Order: sequence, then C-alpha cells, then structure tokens
Amino acid sequence: MFPRLNNFIVFAIGVILGSILALILFHFHLKIPDKLNTKSVTTIYNNDEHLLQEDNLHRTLLLMDDIRYGSTQNITIESEYLYNKINVLCVVLVHKLRNVEAINNTWGQKCNKILFYSLKKLKISTSDKIQVIQYSVSSSWELLCSILQHIQRSYEYSWAFFINDDLFAIVENLRLFLAKLDHNKMYYIGHSIKFWGVTHNVAEAGYVLSRKSIEYLTNKFSNETECKNGGRYWKQEAYYLGKHLNTVNITPIDTRDRENCSVFYGYNLYQFLFPTSVTLTNYYKYSVYPIKCSSRHTITFQAIEADKMYFYYYFLYHVQLFYQGNKGNARLSSKNDDLVWKNFLKEKGITNYNISAERYFEIWKSEVSDPDEFNERIRKEQTKLETELK
Repeated sequence: MFPRLNNFIVFAIGVILGSILALILFHFHLKIPDKLNTKSVTTIYNNDEHLLQEDNLHRTLLLMDDIRYGSTQNITIESEYLYNKINVLCVVLVHKLRNVEAINNTWGQKCNKILFYSLKKLKISTSDKIQVIQYSVSSSWELLCSILQHIQRSYEYSWAFFINDDLFAIVENLRLFLAKLDHNKMYYIGHSIKFWGVTHNVAEAGYVLSRKSIEYLTNKFSNETECKNGGRYWKQEAYYLGKHLNTVNITPIDTRDRENCSVFYGYNLYQFLFPTSVTLTNYYKYSVYPIKCSSRHTITFQAIEADKMYFYYYFLYHVQLFYQGNKGNARLSSKNDDLVWKNFLKEKGITNYNISAERYFEIWKSEVSDPDEFNERIRKEQTKLETELK
C-alpha cells in the first residue's frame, strides 16, 4: 500500500512540476508594421524595445492557436530575432561526460555557439563526436583563465555565458535580459553573493561576462604564469573572478525581475517547491539582493542529470499550450463528412446517393474481408509475386 502511495505522490509532483515548466516561457512575437513609428505594445518584459524601434518593428502577442493553425506571414518569433541580434557564446564546464551530449541535444542548440571545457584528468574517448577542450592546470581559476584567453583569441561573440554541466539554461530569456545592455561595456551578470568580503556571482547559477570585461581580464592575465598566480584554491574560480573584477569596480548587477524574483537560480525546481529548506536558507542568506521567488523569465536552474535535461526541454519546447483561440479546435465542415461516403459510392459506380443506411452498410461490408479470407488473399498474392521473381 505505502509503496503505491509513494509512487502516486511522485507522479503527482511530476505532473505539477511539468505544468509549471510549461508556463515558464512566454511566446511573444514580432510583426512587421504597415507604417513607420508604430506604437509598441507594452509587455511585462520589454528590454529589447530599442532594438525593435531601430529595425522598424513592434511587438504583439500571438496565441499558440494562431501560430500553429493561423497565417504566420510577415511574422518573426522574438526569440529568433534576438538570436540574430545578440551573439551568445555558451561555455560549459564539464564534470560528467554524459551531460555533454544531453546539453548539445537540448538547450545548447539555442546558443550561437557552444564550447565544452574540462580538466585533463577527465577521460574522453576518441570516438566521442562532441569536442571537449581539455587543460592541465593547477587550480580551477587557472582553468577559467585559460578558457578566457582561448575564447578571446579564437571566437567572435558579444557575451560569454559560463555554466556548469548540471544546469539547464533558457538562453532565450538570457538574450531578452541582455537586450538592454551594451556588450562593449563592462558587465558581470549572475546571482551575486558576498562571501569572504568579496561580492561575486556564484558558479552554481551560471554567470555572464561581456566581451569588454573579458578583454580586461585577458589583458590583466595575458600568459600562463599570470593565470597560475591569479588564484590557487580549487573550486573557488567564481570567487577569484569576482575579486579580480572588484579591483576595477566591476561588480555584479541586480538581475532580479520587476517582482524581485531571481532569474539565475542555483538549485533545482524540486528544492524551489520547498523554499524553507536549510540549503536555500543559507543560499539566500549570502545573497546581495534579497530574493523571494523564482522569475517567470528564469534563465538557469539545476537539472543535475542528463535525463532531466531532456525532460525539461520537452516541456519547454515541445508542449504547446492552447488556452485561447478556436482555429485548432474548430469542427470540420459537415461537407467534408459527406464527401467521404459519396466518394466511396462513386468509386463503386453508384451515383444515386439517396440510399438507406442498411444498403450503404451492405455495400461497405462487401468490400471488407473476414480475417481468414484476408490472410488467404495475401498468401496468394505473395506466392504469385515469388513466382514472377523466379
């Protein structure tokens, strides 16, 4: 009895959680206006308004019913528009190889480019299709410093998004957040805490650096020796990053939304359902900006394992919510129903459609074989085919 009850509780929590996830993303879209200077529609989160004005666009809310079953001519999905406007390079720090493929197949597809990095001690098979760049270093700060140098000299990007391989990221929400910011200025973005006297963004929630900030860091730590001397303790790279940026007054910004809810979330959604846990109490205790909830425009949260990434990805990107509209649920015309049975009779050479239901059934029944007759016919046809092939 009790095991069955526990399974039911787990199932119920899963259903509720799935419903919450399906509501995280809002489907805002862009429509090309007929006239210049079209008045914009005000929404909860309109950081990209200046970009829309530059391109002579305005935002309008479309129902999923319209997108799925209506006309989408001259319509651009907002997330696709921002993908082309805001270049986000995703940098994944790999601890478990099985998470690499899951990330690459799910939320990693939303990055403009994604790179995977790890320590040399992580064994990688030569048959792996996804490249993981490895370094042999003496500290986690030296690893991060080496990564910064590599991406700065090798790739074009506006923003670099650093994230552990156990996190799930909604990159569309990140771009929406970044739309109001200039990557040519110093920015250091994430969930900020104050620890050991240093204000920094925690690695557990992921963090973002503008290209200008990375230019400063790679100039300050321009070679292997300087990287090595920048920090010697393991698992403290986020602390050292904040410390080095603090010296030139580059500090984390307030990333909460208008309801003071967190967008960079360092724990999984199960823990979010129980906010009084000791773990979360300590997490919020050191937070620079008080937090009371997780935002509807959440950017990161913990997925922990690969299977959960597929689960979250399915609910966020494949489940479609039809809460209004009637295009998809409209009844088919009765004329279509008439065509089915009339075409059937026409194929049988019957043009007098004024027949009884009993007569129609007899005609239909004459076309349907019972199982024995059907199998015998198939056997004969197979035998005939084999004979012809000989």
